Amino acid sequence: VCLDWFMANASKCYNPEKMRRLAQDLLPNRIGALRGRISECVPVSWAAFMQMIKPEARERIPEEERFMVLAMICLIVTSDKKLVLMRRSQEVTQYKGMYHLAATGYVDTKTVSEAGGLQEGIIQTAFKELKEEVNLEECDIDELRIVGAFKIGEPHRTNLDIAFVAKTKLCAKDVLALSVGAEDSWEGKHHALQSEEVIELSNTSQLVPSADGAIAAYRNL
Repeated sequence: VCLDWFMANASKCYNPEKMRRLAQDLLPNRIGALRGRISECVPVSWAAFMQMIKPEARERIPEEERFMVLAMICLIVTSDKKLVLMRRSQEVTQYKGMYHLAATGYVDTKTVSEAGGLQEGIIQTAFKELKEEVNLEECDIDELRIVGAFKIGEPHRTNLDIAFVAKTKLCAKDVLALSVGAEDSWEGKHHALQSEEVIELSNTSQLVPSADGAIAAYRNL
């Protein structure tokens, strides 16, 4: 998608020390959903995705070739009925300081291939991110359920987020203790909140948009 334009403008997108990454970045390593529909997915490169989040690049791409990168987000519900969210750190590229669901991540082509299909790949991505970001194992999860798919509302964003709810047999205190040692703990700090506290975050616009939608879907189950 738009690779001719990208190649012509590569020097504007990468500083010299990063040019060596160009070949790797052009490999298809993400899943893109054409027109935002999960039924129409294609492999896309990291470079193409990075261009798609720029309004000036997106406008150059024919409507039928525009894609939304497929991602998953997961809310954790503990055994003592707390909702686990992550407050994003200042080190992440987007939504600094805002609250997101406990685990998030892009769906990549390798995971889909190894899992044997798109649906299986999305589920495996959820378990992978729960491990990397919260340090939870599959055996810690009693139930993993999809509650919806949410498009990011801002024009410059291109995510289609598949939202999960993971119910764990662990209490909030144990989940937070595990999360401190997670591989990707630098992305933010986890908090276990009462439903009323999460509603207040929503009312004060402190939730990432897709997280807000996922929590609303969960409350309506």
